Amino acid sequence: MPQSTDLTLDLIVSHEAWSDLKKLEALIKQAANAACASASKLRGVNGPFEVAINLSNDEQVKALNHQFRGKDKASNVLSFPFKNEFPELLEGPEPLGDIILALETITLEAKNEDKLLGHHIAHLVVHGILHLFDYSHEELSEAGEMEELERQILASLQIPSPYHDD
Repeated sequence: MPQSTDLTLDLIVSHEAWSDLKKLEALIKQAANAACASASKLRGVNGPFEVAINLSNDEQVKALNHQFRGKDKASNVLSFPFKNEFPELLEGPEPLGDIILALETITLEAKNEDKLLGHHIAHLVVHGILHLFDYSHEELSEAGEMEELERQILASLQIPSPYHDD
């Protein structure tokens, strides 16, 4: 059974194509909660936490990717950690940041990689949450640690490893 944590999740549907996927809302919430519980425990930080997940499209994600990362293409997921410079003023849940998902890219990847769409979305939510907890995959050692944690969290949700090297 996945761990639970005190997470306030703001799910924002900013592209109408996601409305057809309303049944995935529970899975997205489960994935976010499991990732937040695992990462906060490993990082030794306590909640409650708040995360916004924006269900978007390639066009919006491409614009954000260009603006903030200098990349002129869509990405499956973007994470924007919130850096609170005034924690003493914080009341209520600690805002971790925002995650943006690009539906067209995610759908194409799931099809090309022969993955269930829901499983792929759950993986990207977990991946995004881990970035909000300062996990990275830029260095090989960091990537291995992050991928192993993703596998563990997804396994707790009965979702197979998303990596082909397993």
